[in-house]
Amino acid sequence: MNPLKKIFRRIMISVLLLSYNFMIHAQGAQEPIVFIENNDTSLINNKLDKLIKMSIFDLANIQVLTASKKMENIRKSPSAIYVITKEDLQFYGVNNLGEALKMIPGAEVIQGGDQNYEVAIRGRSRSEYNVSSKVLWLVDGRSVYNELFGGVRLESLGLSIDDIERIEVVKGAGSALYGANAYEGIIHIITKNHVNMKGFNVSASGGNLGQIYSNIRYGGGKKKFHYKVGLGFDNIDQKQLRFAGLDADTIAALEDLGYHEGSKNALHAYKASLALQYDINEDAAIEFKSSFSKSGSYHYYSLSGEQTQKDVFTQLEYRDKKNRLRTFYNGLYDLSYRTDQNFKRVEATDPYLMQKGRTQYFPGGNLYGEFETFDIEYQREFNLGEKLSFIAGTSYRKNFSVSNIISIEKSFVEKRESFYAAFLQANYQLSKKIDIVAGGRFDHHSVFGNNINPRVALLYAVNPKNSFRLSYGTSTKNPLFYDLYIDESIKIQNLKATGLDPVLNLTASGDYVVARVVGNIDLKTEKLTSYEAGYQTLLGEKVRMSLDVFYNIEKNAIELGQITPTEVVEKIENVHGIFAAQGVDVTAFLPNEMTEIEMQNEITTFEGQIAFLQATDPGNPQILQLQGLVLALKGDGTDSNPGLLALYNLPLVAELPVYNIEEDIYFYGGELNFTYIPHKNITLTGNYAYLKASDSYNDAIFGDPSIEIKIVKRINHPEHKFNMGMKYRFKKIYTGIMFNYSSKWTSRADNNKNGIFDLNDLEFENGGLLEIAPRVNLNVNLGYIYKYFDFYITGINLVQRDYRQFPTSVASAQSDILNLRVVGGVKVNF
Repeated sequence: MNPLKKIFRRIMISVLLLSYNFMIHAQGAQEPIVFIENNDTSLINNKLDKLIKMSIFDLANIQVLTASKKMENIRKSPSAIYVITKEDLQFYGVNNLGEALKMIPGAEVIQGGDQNYEVAIRGRSRSEYNVSSKVLWLVDGRSVYNELFGGVRLESLGLSIDDIERIEVVKGAGSALYGANAYEGIIHIITKNHVNMKGFNVSASGGNLGQIYSNIRYGGGKKKFHYKVGLGFDNIDQKQLRFAGLDADTIAALEDLGYHEGSKNALHAYKASLALQYDINEDAAIEFKSSFSKSGSYHYYSLSGEQTQKDVFTQLEYRDKKNRLRTFYNGLYDLSYRTDQNFKRVEATDPYLMQKGRTQYFPGGNLYGEFETFDIEYQREFNLGEKLSFIAGTSYRKNFSVSNIISIEKSFVEKRESFYAAFLQANYQLSKKIDIVAGGRFDHHSVFGNNINPRVALLYAVNPKNSFRLSYGTSTKNPLFYDLYIDESIKIQNLKATGLDPVLNLTASGDYVVARVVGNIDLKTEKLTSYEAGYQTLLGEKVRMSLDVFYNIEKNAIELGQITPTEVVEKIENVHGIFAAQGVDVTAFLPNEMTEIEMQNEITTFEGQIAFLQATDPGNPQILQLQGLVLALKGDGTDSNPGLLALYNLPLVAELPVYNIEEDIYFYGGELNFTYIPHKNITLTGNYAYLKASDSYNDAIFGDPSIEIKIVKRINHPEHKFNMGMKYRFKKIYTGIMFNYSSKWTSRADNNKNGIFDLNDLEFENGGLLEIAPRVNLNVNLGYIYKYFDFYITGINLVQRDYRQFPTSVASAQSDILNLRVVGGVKVNF
């Protein structure tokens, strides 16, 4: 069906449902509605003299939305939650979401390049193909999580930083309200209320590496009708230094193979948005939102490459004081993932097969696909007496996916899944100081069946300055379409002939190895059980502190197998091509693919035909032709002509199954956070996070146990993270400084247990140690306000640059070097 017809069909269904709900509820609302989650609370028209000056007490009692799906005091939140305000974004000169999320205590934000960010909370998937897949992403309550590959591409959201009111980050299990994929946590982007926006807002900035960030918005309205439209464009290039330190002969050999270095486009995104709201009365409103984006960006999964796609979303919502009915449609179209053909330079100590050579999808280089989500959900708040309140809701969702990567036939076969859910949460005020929050959610999935996720929290407010929280909850993560249906082969070419491949010893496979990624329809749902404790306090009138500790147990963790050649493929790839390389056309004689047994049978057949012709028709020219085939297939027993079977022995195939880890994984740690206001114009913030994983995580065994070929991989995560920030304003000048530190990450492989590598070719240092050095990030922003203009200049990655950061064994080799970035620009309101 035509995509436009699909969108129209689903919008019409949504309009009918919302119209029905409107007739039921519009007459019953009586109290004024306050859409507090979108109110402007920090900057108005970018004027520093209009800043709302929040005291420490105000900060300790801010209102949050995400933890309970309703507005509540942060001290009453049943989960650990951290808020990034638009004031933070303004002062720190943030121009993309990835930089903003580095402020979060307990979050792991890692970069594959200057524009690519992957985010995890209190842990990280060990799989290389996606790190962000265990965090649920929301925009104004709408899920933007991609259930094809997992996670989210930030550039596909159709948002600019200027659109964001605040970002709420819930840490820990969130499935009790949000269902599957609210696994490690939730990142909720809340946009500015278009009701409050009047006139034009224009921003434009640029810098080195081809950086462009531009956005224009216009808002208006009359009486009960409000609207906002927006357009934007972002761009950044990526500098590559692949040949640094290589000799001239090596560089020449690489250039002959088609490798290059220099600059490439790392991100370009065109964005358009529309928002309409009609106030039915002072208590109720109906809202329509839509956006479109066309983007291309560089990503660093198992194979790095350029991903382009178009994204469309439409949302229709009715809300009053107690009810909210929302339906939305997310559409991803024209997805194309072109694998990288650039040289991946790696250190000689790196033991992993995947990192040793030119990589490309085999037989082709491009992946294509589409993904659609249709969702409808309803929630209602109600009270039973003065001490007991509830929030309840239900939802239904349908996902459609079409891609040549989720079909073994490499054809566009549509895959579908659907699920429905219901949740209930109760808040009981046991006394003036104690609240109990309890609830849960039931989900039924068309593939994985039923899941129930509970949550219980005990909240104790000792006094207005001190409060405690104890909580327990579970969460689930469904396998992705990728996990279930992927069937793709990857060709890894040996570079030994160029002298660049001292590790690979592919004597049995000629010049390449084939890695086959295979999905698993029998995968089980991942499950997380989380125990948390939290404490918040005010120290005098200038300091706020909070401490959160947690202990998480993860079951059925889904991982992608490592490259471990476990069998010899049964079919020779492209027999015709092998002969053609020797100047022989065998199209009329041999099939394109043959098993080893079939080839032996053909040799026997040819030899029989030769004997028959020699006896019956000795002058037949076919005899020489058949003898040439036998000689090419069988050889003459000499080193100079060992025959096809010896020269082009069947390529090793490395099976990369998607599977559930049998062992439970344990994560534990904590986060300490503080805010200090020594003067009305200065705010200092800081946080420290500690994370430790169990040995079942850190000593992972990959391979095929049936034939005892294994890689033992030892992982040591960054255990310590530290963030510091300073915001300062003096009259019309403001500045922000953000500093981030993460301790080193290491991975060690015991190469002697698998027999894959030729240890004579290389003296492995430290047993095959792969180490990512401690990561340091410093951003500095300086701004000046003049009337309706905001001028600013920002330096990003000022301390540590020209290094690779992506801390996963495969992607480390394919990630790009991070560069110093400088951006300057202006914002204006009129």
